[in-house]
Amino acid sequence: MGLGAVLTAVTLLLTVIVAWRWQPVIARQTNDRRELIPVPVIRWDWQQFAMRLETAVSRHWRPCLLAIVFVGFGLRLFGLGLQELRGDEAFSYLFAREPVAEIVPNLLSEGDPHSPLHYLLLHGWMRLVGDSEVALRYLSLLPGVLLLPLLAQLGRRIRGRSFALTVTLLVAISQSLVWISQDVRNQYTLDLFFIVAATLLLTWLVDGGRNRTRKNSDKRRFFIFSWKWGWVGYAVLCALAVYSHYSAVFALLGHGVFILAYPPYRKRFWVWGGAGLLAMLLFLPWGMTILTGKLAAGHLSNPGTPELAKYLTAVGIEMMAGSAVTGGWLRWLFLGGVMLSVVGARQLWQEHKGWAGLLLTWLWAMLLFLYLIQFSREIFNLYYVTISVPVWWLLIVIGVQQLGRSRRGWQWGTAVFSIILFIIVSGVSLRNYYTDPQFSRSRGYRPMAAHVAEEMQPGDLFLAHFPDPSLVYYLRNLAIDYTMQPSHYQLPAEETRQELAELAADYDRIWFVPAPGPAWDTENVVPAWLDTHTLREQEAHYDQLLLSAHLPDHAIDGVTLPIERQLGDTIQLESVFVMVNGKPVDLELPFTPSPDSQLVITLLWQTSAPIVVHYTVFVQVLDENGMLVVQDDSVPANGVRPTETWLPNETILDTHTLVLPADRVNWQGQIIVGMYETETVERVLFAGGGDMAVIATIQVP
Repeated sequence: MGLGAVLTAVTLLLTVIVAWRWQPVIARQTNDRRELIPVPVIRWDWQQFAMRLETAVSRHWRPCLLAIVFVGFGLRLFGLGLQELRGDEAFSYLFAREPVAEIVPNLLSEGDPHSPLHYLLLHGWMRLVGDSEVALRYLSLLPGVLLLPLLAQLGRRIRGRSFALTVTLLVAISQSLVWISQDVRNQYTLDLFFIVAATLLLTWLVDGGRNRTRKNSDKRRFFIFSWKWGWVGYAVLCALAVYSHYSAVFALLGHGVFILAYPPYRKRFWVWGGAGLLAMLLFLPWGMTILTGKLAAGHLSNPGTPELAKYLTAVGIEMMAGSAVTGGWLRWLFLGGVMLSVVGARQLWQEHKGWAGLLLTWLWAMLLFLYLIQFSREIFNLYYVTISVPVWWLLIVIGVQQLGRSRRGWQWGTAVFSIILFIIVSGVSLRNYYTDPQFSRSRGYRPMAAHVAEEMQPGDLFLAHFPDPSLVYYLRNLAIDYTMQPSHYQLPAEETRQELAELAADYDRIWFVPAPGPAWDTENVVPAWLDTHTLREQEAHYDQLLLSAHLPDHAIDGVTLPIERQLGDTIQLESVFVMVNGKPVDLELPFTPSPDSQLVITLLWQTSAPIVVHYTVFVQVLDENGMLVVQDDSVPANGVRPTETWLPNETILDTHTLVLPADRVNWQGQIIVGMYETETVERVLFAGGGDMAVIATIQVP
């Protein structure tokens, strides 16, 4: 549908262009002859219109810029606390909440390769405004919004006011930059802010800032300091940029190209080099910490095999449209952006080689580094390229502006259509980001924590399955003990089971959320142990999370329904417990599950003597006519506790899951259980007769 709308718009645009360029003729009868006489048509002067539009925008430069900044601020503020903190955001919270003196040592011990600036700023910010999602993310929003007027000033220096406003608008509505401005990890927005500020200061310094300051200090300089102190300020900004994120180095290399590529600036190269040396000295303490190997190794020990074409396409789409739109048509959008950026780079090179060298070095050095680093580090997130997004739009808008200044109507129309298309795509991406759960950070932590807060009791424990900082963040205000199993990476399975047994003896109920994958608990020891040694009392699905509550043996009494039916010579069905859609039901009365309900039935078995026969347990739902509706046959305890392994007087928890048919309504039935020999399929009789025991009656509406 979206592609069809684009094609329709292109068709209409081409139709308008052809209509404007078409010169019609009419027939006139003269002396019994038909002569074709051309009728003059007023042509639209595209170039004159573009110049008038540019002049009008330039006259209202400040109001237009203010409006764009307010739009960018609104987009970054909207829904700031709506989505949950993702793992890396909560990780920042965990570090930042520590005392200031412990932040750097903790970074070193944990092997975090990032500089401490982000965590130290977040620590101070949290002490001022608190630790809610909005409060934590606002520290990223601020530099993300302040970047916009700085970028506008940079664009004005490169190519004028109308160019600056267009670039600032596209950056203000960029879904990639809105996303990163709503992320607690403010390294990227801080990095962009300091880079653009340093670039602006550099252009003032190399362009004769000393003389301009002396002539008109109120209007010409950015700082109130002298020209010499301006270079010191530049060095400080460069150091802060690198402290924010190491990728700032590539933009700062572009500063050197900026000076060398433009002959009038070359005389400032040695001064720039001195400022760069000062910036290196300011970064030296942390740089030496990294180089001496105090950070734990391992971040570059998981190589990947990136494909260049796929990589460039992915990062190009991210820079142009963000991460909240999908479709094959995005490749064509990226290709169009590449063509416009090439036109823009070529034109800028002709106008000012310094600016062209700076932007191209900033963009391509960063993209090349991110590509090469994947050969040593498989993990790659597309938001890494957000530092290059402003440069990308600067080059594209130069290309668009160059087309717009052409006398050819189709080129002017293409330029206008491109800007409109970019705005529409950004709008769709933002809409999806705000409203579509597919593109949301939320995974269900907030409602999960609310569930635990409502149901928890003294003696409860929350058991994490892997180092999940989001769990810690959303449970931070609950008075519940918190631990993790396996307690550390690659803990032997037997030690994990022993620690779980100790926890089960100490607590009355264990809340548990399984990990999304086997990266931490490679053998899936914890879920298997809980299923066979504890009674699953309740469970609930919240988005991508499954929350369950487990009762150890000593807390089961009074929760299950006693059955106490003898099966065969030695086996006894002690009691039973049933959940419907994750909630326990009272089996003493008929219950009413809806169609498509999930029944989780836990049987508690015991034996008075060792068993030598291999039995299979069956659980069935029969209707009022005794006809089978649904069943589950399996070896006890999900196959891990065959009857031959049962020990005398040991309680075996045997769980079975049944799903009622969705298309069958208004019927009554019973839930029955029993056993049969696996080889002969002969059912075992209960004491008193009968090969099955009725454990519940149901009424399906």
